[in-house]
Amino acid sequence: MKNKSTDIADDMGSHHEQVAKYYLAAIVESSQDSIVTIDFNRIITTWNKAAEDLYGCKAGEVIGKSLEMVMLPRDFVALVENVASIRNDVTVPIYETVSLHKNGKQADLQIALSPVRDETGAVIGVSTIARDITEAKLDEQLKDEFIAVASHELKTPVTGIKAYTELLVDKFSHADDEVNLSLMTKLSRQVDRLAELIKALLDTTKLTAGEMLLQIERFDLASLIEEQVEHLQGTSPRHQLVVEGNKSIPVIADRKLIGQVITNLVSNGIKYSPEGGQIVVSSTRTDGGVRVDVKDLGVGIPEGLDHKIFERYFRVDAPLTSKTQGVGLGLYITAQIVRQHGGKISVDSEEGIGSTFSFTIPEIRINEVTSE
Repeated sequence: MKNKSTDIADDMGSHHEQVAKYYLAAIVESSQDSIVTIDFNRIITTWNKAAEDLYGCKAGEVIGKSLEMVMLPRDFVALVENVASIRNDVTVPIYETVSLHKNGKQADLQIALSPVRDETGAVIGVSTIARDITEAKLDEQLKDEFIAVASHELKTPVTGIKAYTELLVDKFSHADDEVNLSLMTKLSRQVDRLAELIKALLDTTKLTAGEMLLQIERFDLASLIEEQVEHLQGTSPRHQLVVEGNKSIPVIADRKLIGQVITNLVSNGIKYSPEGGQIVVSSTRTDGGVRVDVKDLGVGIPEGLDHKIFERYFRVDAPLTSKTQGVGLGLYITAQIVRQHGGKISVDSEEGIGSTFSFTIPEIRINEVTSE
């Protein structure tokens, strides 16, 4: 039998639960993001004020109807697959799609999906949080266009400056003018850095626009790794670059771009291992193709930033990395090249311990070409 104090505790617990539900409902309703819940048949069950503004439909018009009514047909297929994943308790990464306003206007959206659970913890539906990124994407497009034009215009004069600098380095070298030779050598290095930055900016705009065409050929990946590592070892005597794995790995890919991927990852390991140390590049065949790992013992990546490391212009803002130079394009370009090959790239890192960057080249590339 319950006593009076137990009844009071139950009542208080029930009251606090009700208050929490009211607060949650108020937060959802006042959110700037569209928050919509659907069941496993994609039927809308809740619809907040931001959703009304985004899609142009009142809650009474859509609740009980399919979410398909505010989506383009091409994007609805992806929604079906994502809902199935959520139902099986599989996490779905944030992705982009397009919405359809009641007046016919389209909007670019960033979507986050999460499971809706009942009191027992069972998944009974899906919550969709949508953020309108139309203006942000337009701003990004304008920025890309400006960068593309500016980089292209800078490329020609920088090439000329580099040529004149090399002539002066040669002149002062033959004249035994050590002071001016030292100055011109330093100037030449800075011009090289500027040329690399311009190339990175041009590569970024091409990759973003899908204009970087792959020059597919058969080559030995193991030999390419040896070649790139040998060159980089000469530029960084403080680091010990080690190559492990198969001695011969034939692949079908863009040799130049895959070489750039290897160079970027090893250079990144060198950059973020300021005390020197070992960097290991290993390669192996997998069930899905070929995998390459680049492991360093450097400063690592702070927890929670792993998923952002491949974004454009992203740089880790931490004491251990504050002295490193760059604009945050190397890993973005690397990731885009790998993805354009149909592969995947990832990082496993611990701050203060080191990082392992991994990428794959799918076997399908090899099969497609060798079967012809």
